[in-house]
Amino acid sequence: VECHDNYTLYDTIIKLNPKIKDSEIIDRMILALGMITLSQGIPFYHLGMEFGRSKKLHHNSYNLSDEYNGVNWNNTIIYKEVIDALKSLINIRNKYSIFRFKSKEEVNNYIKIDKFDGSLVLRYYDAITNNSYCLIVKNDYNLEKKVFAPGSKLIFNGRKEVEEDIELFEFNNPGIYLIKK
Repeated sequence: VECHDNYTLYDTIIKLNPKIKDSEIIDRMILALGMITLSQGIPFYHLGMEFGRSKKLHHNSYNLSDEYNGVNWNNTIIYKEVIDALKSLINIRNKYSIFRFKSKEEVNNYIKIDKFDGSLVLRYYDAITNNSYCLIVKNDYNLEKKVFAPGSKLIFNGRKEVEEDIELFEFNNPGIYLIKK
């Protein structure tokens, strides 16, 4: 999503939509961090992604001063919600082995990709516990409703780790949603 070269995630979001609201920036940052954290392989985070680091819209700042390349640690207060979401996502990644498969065969055998309304849905099967998981990746603000089998639990609600029984789920914010069946 971001590395030391080119735009930061925050700058990319601002560049693509200069009139975006702060709440929408938070939604987009958590969505991006969720994609990184709950993907297979080794997650790569660039310093400050989780608190809106900006290079003042400079895409190639290698030869610029600290004014552009420095880190504004005050943003950790402004974007505490994003930092807390990342902590929850890392905890989920560590807790569930389905996010750390070791081979292509495991990925092919235990993850299936679907679509639901406009959202991407990844279905995971955990051969050790016999649990199945539904990871919904939502990228818009349209209302979606999804019905789950009795006994399903919401594990991540787009913002934080939870454990709530769920049968009907209504959501309209971009984000990552994880349901355990």
